[in-house]
Amino acid sequence: QSVREEEKARIAREVHDELGSTLTALRMDLDWMAERLPPDMEPLREKRAAMVRLVESAVAATRKIVTDLRPSILDDLGLAAAVRWEAAEFKKHTGVPIEVEAPDMDGAVQREAALALFRIFQETLTNVARHAKARRVWVNLAINEEGYVLQVRDDGAGMDEKDLVKTNSHGLRGMRERAQQFGGDVSVSSQPGRGTTLVASVPTPPPPDQP
Repeated sequence: QSVREEEKARIAREVHDELGSTLTALRMDLDWMAERLPPDMEPLREKRAAMVRLVESAVAATRKIVTDLRPSILDDLGLAAAVRWEAAEFKKHTGVPIEVEAPDMDGAVQREAALALFRIFQETLTNVARHAKARRVWVNLAINEEGYVLQVRDDGAGMDEKDLVKTNSHGLRGMRERAQQFGGDVSVSSQPGRGTTLVASVPTPPPPDQP
């Protein structure tokens, strides 16, 4: 069993490192292209937008494959360990320092909720790498009387109010939908030049009925 899990983890790392980094580079090239295409070249701009959608679909599929290949991180070690692992991968690939406060918790988060928070965390770090131009990132995973709370803060470029109110800005709709499946939510606060803070929360499940 342990040999099989190690092999799955190795494959997950290779998919994440090779395919993930290639797709990220391709998306960055497409963003570079968007800034340089003349406004009157509408067919090329539409083609570029279609390519972006394909890349984003491939990124989502890659993330699902990687997560499915390494369920033991969540199942065996818990959400806190998975967050610390993903943060270390982020630092390795971007060079951006990331401070993580994610103590192991008494009582496991239910797997589906843990997976939702983990994928929200992955998406947030992807946004930081692509858009934030951050010099440092801070992560806090905690549990309080209301539930599990994940906070990710960066000191990057930030966003203005009109970007924040966009329903699907940087995939926020998808992240909110993940949290809302479990009665939670995602909020974002930001100011231009002062970084961005994302907070995702998921309530703790009610205790089972006593006989």
